[in-house]
Amino acid sequence: MFLKMKELWYNKEKKAASKIIKMTDKEHSNEDPQKREKVRRLSNLAYWASKTGEQIPVENIYEETRVEIETLLKEQPIFYNEEKDVTQRIELEAEISKSMPKEFYDNPTRWIESQPNINRKYEEGYLPQGESIAEFQEMPYDISKVKIVTLPDKKARKVVIKRIDPQEKTEISRARKAYEAGIPTPKILGTIMDQGNTYAIFEHIDGHNLNSLPQERHFMHAPRTITDKLLFQQTLLSSKYWQKLSAQAQKKLEKLWRKYLPDILFKEISLSFIRQAIRKDAYYNREQFLFDDNGYPTEAVQETLKLHGYETLDDVFAAYDQDAQKCENKITRKIKEKTEKILKIFEEDWNEICEKDLFGISLTEETFRLKKLCEQKGIHHKDFANRNLVLSSGKKPKLYLIDWEENIQ
Repeated sequence: MFLKMKELWYNKEKKAASKIIKMTDKEHSNEDPQKREKVRRLSNLAYWASKTGEQIPVENIYEETRVEIETLLKEQPIFYNEEKDVTQRIELEAEISKSMPKEFYDNPTRWIESQPNINRKYEEGYLPQGESIAEFQEMPYDISKVKIVTLPDKKARKVVIKRIDPQEKTEISRARKAYEAGIPTPKILGTIMDQGNTYAIFEHIDGHNLNSLPQERHFMHAPRTITDKLLFQQTLLSSKYWQKLSAQAQKKLEKLWRKYLPDILFKEISLSFIRQAIRKDAYYNREQFLFDDNGYPTEAVQETLKLHGYETLDDVFAAYDQDAQKCENKITRKIKEKTEKILKIFEEDWNEICEKDLFGISLTEETFRLKKLCEQKGIHHKDFANRNLVLSSGKKPKLYLIDWEENIQ
């Protein structure tokens, strides 16, 4: 149940009589309004110019000198509006409305925008830091649009407040529809219209965005090129990540690797045929290199030769010398035909064992389940990428789908 707090129409007289808001960023009240408006306009212009790959035509917008424009580009970007004569509408769930501080009701926009940005540490390095407009030359992304807020109540609960893009007006309705349809997604706890901005307050899921999970999420690539037990053990046992897996999971993974070892050997030996055939300057040493340096079992080499239609290594080299491209294409096609699908299954099975052991659920399976659920409910989500999936913490982890924008950022 939502509680409608107030709906007012501000005019210049009322705005002039309003008292000064006590905010964390007090210096904003002392800033030149004209300068703030220039920064806001330039922020949006730089964002869209970067997104479309165009140059910023500042000379067509401002009369300032180039030096002054360059100074503005060093300013912290502003994307929120500060319009005066607009409707204000605040609708919050009763419990949330009681937890909001007085400063929020005095000036919702200023209070929200003063809150810390949601942690995007996992995206550091390729997202702008939000320190200057000039950063958009590298990457057009507004990191200030999502805030993490700790409410000043006894529970000290956290909520996420997102400034809704004007071009994404249906995001709130889509998020509500998904929640009501039973799709695991954060509940909307309130909406705010203030000074030309629209905000949605979302339930905070205590957990990790899949991109921000510990690196265990990404390290456990199936050993699709390891063909020797000793190398398998040396490679994985030396990894700090392998040690985080339970002994039971480690045994399952080694057993799985053994199951697919014939297919791994076929692929690696086949690729060695091509590599060694290319070494025409070392023809006399081809066979020795193939057997001794890579350690492929003789039986596996003979079986691979047979599957390619050759009797000996000399037959491979002769075919390569006669028509290198034809020989290479023949071997490559056979590799794809025999191993592409099988090794993909190997990797999926490997990931499932790792994920269930490390996180309590199979992230791959749960992501697929979310996709099917959305299809069954007739609800479209733009992108099931890791950044839009959150794994909750606790004894019973659960995967949540977030971000119901229509366009992929």
